[in-house]
Amino acid sequence: MSNFVTVRFARKPSSLQEMQAEINSHGCEVAKCEIAETVTLTTEEYDTFTRLIYKDWPWLDGRGGDRNSIRQVVAITAPERETLYANPEGYSYARYIGTSLNETNN
Repeated sequence: MSNFVTVRFARKPSSLQEMQAEINSHGCEVAKCEIAETVTLTTEEYDTFTRLIYKDWPWLDGRGGDRNSIRQVVAITAPERETLYANPEGYSYARYIGTSLNETNN
């Protein structure tokens, strides 16, 4: 069983606010993705991450990319926060990041 999610992506945003503005724009990228890994942060860690999305995060390093033509993402979760989905494309920062349109188990 794999977990798939359709994600609205922003490219290289510097903050949560910048990400939200881009994913709410008419031309944002939308892609079906496979959740390759889930990172669970504390609320404080999540809030720090969303203020500094462009920084290097060791838990993103080397992750993301495509497998069998399906984008691989890291789900980023925290209590009482919206789950974010990052495709670092092998880098250690959230090169592409966004939110889900809908989550399904396939």
